[in-house]
Amino acid sequence: MDLAARNYYSGGFTNRLSWMRESPAFLRAALVSPKARFILFNALRPLVNTTPSSNASVDMPNPFISRADQIHSLVKISWNTLSAALGGSAVGIPVTATQIIGEKGVMWPQQLVDRTRDTEHLPLTRYPTIIFLGTDESTTEGVTLPLEPAKDSAQDVDQAFEEHTIGSPMWAIDVTEVPSLADEALITQIWQKEQDSSGVENAQGLRFMDLRTALLGISDASMAAQSRSLIDWNIRNRFCSACGRPTHSQWVGWKLACTPDVKRPSDGHQDPNATDLHIRAQCLTTKGGVQNFCYPRSDPVCIMAITNSTNDAILLGRKKIWPEGFYSCLAGFIEPGESLEDSVRREAWEEAGVKVGPVNYHSTQPWPFPGSLMIGVFGEAEANPNIRTDLDKELEDARFFPRSIVRKAVETREVITLTEAEIMQMDEGNATSDTPSKKPTTIKLRIPPPTAIAHQLIKTWAFGDQVPKPMQTIGQRPNF
Repeated sequence: MDLAARNYYSGGFTNRLSWMRESPAFLRAALVSPKARFILFNALRPLVNTTPSSNASVDMPNPFISRADQIHSLVKISWNTLSAALGGSAVGIPVTATQIIGEKGVMWPQQLVDRTRDTEHLPLTRYPTIIFLGTDESTTEGVTLPLEPAKDSAQDVDQAFEEHTIGSPMWAIDVTEVPSLADEALITQIWQKEQDSSGVENAQGLRFMDLRTALLGISDASMAAQSRSLIDWNIRNRFCSACGRPTHSQWVGWKLACTPDVKRPSDGHQDPNATDLHIRAQCLTTKGGVQNFCYPRSDPVCIMAITNSTNDAILLGRKKIWPEGFYSCLAGFIEPGESLEDSVRREAWEEAGVKVGPVNYHSTQPWPFPGSLMIGVFGEAEANPNIRTDLDKELEDARFFPRSIVRKAVETREVITLTEAEIMQMDEGNATSDTPSKKPTTIKLRIPPPTAIAHQLIKTWAFGDQVPKPMQTIGQRPNF
């Protein structure tokens, strides 16, 4: 973990072990390991434990959450519990690791032979998405070294895994279509039995909760963000972008590939080991090279704290659909052919009519809704800006707020109300597009919570923390 991590969802302890995502022997050992734990998601909502007494020592404190908040924790179930539930409680036959993981980390290999040419345009929704997150090394010292278990027998692999793998293998699974795991009442019963058998404190407050409302410790928040983004990516991309055919998951959720056509024998019997699988020759994915749509992507977004030329006021804006009084930093996607600095200047001009000069980097935040990387910067507006929101019409209002008022908004959780005199003082020297008849007599102000990078940018500026200066790299170090 980066001990200087500045933003929520970052700074986790997961060793992702990306070099092992194609090793079925290693992955099967990681799946059935007694240390393995599984995080459940229903409609992209993680299963969390809201019982305060059960969460007291689950995860390290999170500096982005007030002590007054009730800290939640991710519910993590064992392989034995999961395999039995996936097999069906009525049947009572657990699924096996071989059923879930095939060669090259293919998930649910049976799905490749369940299809016919008649159903080739239907997405494969029968099999729940499972993601290998890596190993949780938050409570261990050392790091898992590269392993090559594919060369060993299955028994040797299990032994080697337990002896050489540091931490607990962590997995995420989308249980939206798994009735026995998607129902809160049923999963509470299952979880209760598991806790009773292990002697761990009972937990009654299990809920599938929107990740934006869950308040998690650092390690849990990082794993939840990673899980949600990967599950969402698998769900959104059920068809190949090159040829439109259904995709299937490889590399335990980290790669999507075209699903090969299956030619069934005339007698209707399908051999699970059939070798007559082929992919249409015209598909771009068969011609070699790395295709960016086959792998998870993080969309770069610039989010900016723009100050006036005297650095005593900050530009904040609000959309009409936002809650009353909610203002935040301006932000936007970085477009093709743009640098970070170019994007900041374009977005500030399009959204607020403000021209920006120097741009300085602050920090980044992974934002799993669905998969963005928020790149936080400070920018300095040119003197005497004329704010206008009628260009792209994205904002309902934008204005420069003085440091004294912003400090109040940072320090309180309540919406603060600005008086007419304060508004007049704000607008003095900062022209806006308001006509005299439309000038507000009061403005309410509330800023994003500490879990958002916007809050950290605003707080850094408001309380005078040192704003990072542009890096001077020429002549100091090689350009990597």
